[in-house]
Amino acid sequence: MARFGGRLHPPSLLALVCTASLLLMLATGFAIALLVGRVLTDASVSSTVGHDQGWAKEFVRRELSPADLTAPPSDARRRALENALAESVAANGFADVTLYTADRTILVASVGPGIPPPRLTIGADSSPSVSLGTGPAAQLTESVPLTVGGTVRAVAVIRRDARPILAVADTVRQEVVVVFTVAALVLTFLLLLIFRAAQAKLSWQSRELIETARRDPVTGLPNHGAVVAALTSALEYARREGGWLAVAVMDIDNFELFNTTHGHAAGDAALAEVARILREEAPPNAIIGRFGPDEFLLGGPPTCAHEVRPAIGRVRDRLADFKPQFGEREGPPLTLSAGVSSYPEHAGAVTELLAAATVTLREAKISGGDSILVDAPVVPERPEDLRNFGVLRGLVAAIDTKDHFTKRHAEEVAHYVLLLAERLELEPEFRQALRLAGLLHDVGKIGVPDGILRKPGPLTGAERLLMEQHTLIGDLIVARLPHLELVRAGVRSHHEHWDGSGYPDQLRGDGIPRIARLLAVADAYSAMTTSRAYRAGLPAGEALRRLQRASGGQLEPALVDVFVELLRTQPERVLREGDPIASRLWAAHAAVA
Repeated sequence: MARFGGRLHPPSLLALVCTASLLLMLATGFAIALLVGRVLTDASVSSTVGHDQGWAKEFVRRELSPADLTAPPSDARRRALENALAESVAANGFADVTLYTADRTILVASVGPGIPPPRLTIGADSSPSVSLGTGPAAQLTESVPLTVGGTVRAVAVIRRDARPILAVADTVRQEVVVVFTVAALVLTFLLLLIFRAAQAKLSWQSRELIETARRDPVTGLPNHGAVVAALTSALEYARREGGWLAVAVMDIDNFELFNTTHGHAAGDAALAEVARILREEAPPNAIIGRFGPDEFLLGGPPTCAHEVRPAIGRVRDRLADFKPQFGEREGPPLTLSAGVSSYPEHAGAVTELLAAATVTLREAKISGGDSILVDAPVVPERPEDLRNFGVLRGLVAAIDTKDHFTKRHAEEVAHYVLLLAERLELEPEFRQALRLAGLLHDVGKIGVPDGILRKPGPLTGAERLLMEQHTLIGDLIVARLPHLELVRAGVRSHHEHWDGSGYPDQLRGDGIPRIARLLAVADAYSAMTTSRAYRAGLPAGEALRRLQRASGGQLEPALVDVFVELLRTQPERVLREGDPIASRLWAAHAAVA
């Protein structure tokens, strides 16, 4: 039977249901036909036997005298009895009738020449006996005891043609089978209609659910995941056909201030207005969607890539004429900044393309906003570092647009792990790998759905499994770049636990890469002490106590001891306010092996 993913295809399921229903109805019909036929036959036989018993008693009362039952009758008397019996047999439709005396001798019979008399089968208790034959010459044979004063004085054996009785039962049986067959066919047809209607309804609901999951509820545009998937398909087509692709990430300037000042309803209305204008101005076949809280994406596949920048210009011009109203007061105009990158000029993959556009957008906003820049990242110390590190920095910046906690957290983890490396007097090359791994350890969160990444509360089991995939996604992202094997080990394994209960590979003890064990301590401390939208960060003292409780379970005991001692002896080096280390941490250096 046809299967897909361990389940039956809908057509196979329909065939199975219809076949089972048809067979069940037919089996029920045959069973009921047999039962009705049996009941009808029994009723007909019972009625016939009742009639024949009454006839036999009446014939004996009318035609026989007590002398006929006690002594053999004379020839004349026998002929008279035979004539009377023949007339009565003909009148009642009997085949023949034989009268036996009490001593089982034949008194009179209407059996034709050459036909043996019937066998007397009366029971020992003098109860009537009925036998129904089958076949083309079926007969009903009845042995009826005739009593006088409570004593059996004669027995009438009546034989009649049973075919009319059986024919009626057969006709009823056939009619029942026909009725159930028609009912089964009607039921099958109804099941087919119901199944088709249900399948159509389920298919429609599935499409609606999928479409709803792909759509942003505020703007009606495809959401982050849907627009990235569409962009991936477009880039693959461009790569296959040798075309090019342009991508713009657009951001509403000062939207957070606008939202705070005028309220979320006004902010949602502004987002909806930008989405409406973007729909109207985007070139045909363009990819558009909501990319972040106040960000939109416009992608131009080969057929319309050259129209991306003019379209952004038209959107900016129309926004300049849009004046949101707050009662009788007119709100400030909305402005838009955009960063544009293209394939294959600026990047060779979707993640790199988005990273380049996002970094360029940041530059546009830093320069004052209300502008469009085309892939103008900050120049690194060495040109070859742009691909090995600048793109990954852009990825973390892209995550920052989804979850502002991530970038700050990455900077803190890099800072803490460098302090730990300094305390352990690790070699410079290893420290450089630690710095990069700290900054990039959560880069895989770019593949985690926004709703899970920013969920204001505990995750469900299924959501936690999706969140845990960020280590594997980060490993795949870093694996695309050369000479980052040590950094890759930290990105993949920083959630492994010393006791083997971590993920993704359930490594234990010294089996966990050293770089990941160091990152785990810094990551745990930063996660506990950093405030999120749904909870406040823990005080340093409580965080240290929890670190010590995690020693030997989640974290390597020796590293916890070193980190706790460091924080107790040099607390001033643990920065909780400002960001004096960010620029130093994010400076591009040569990649390390």
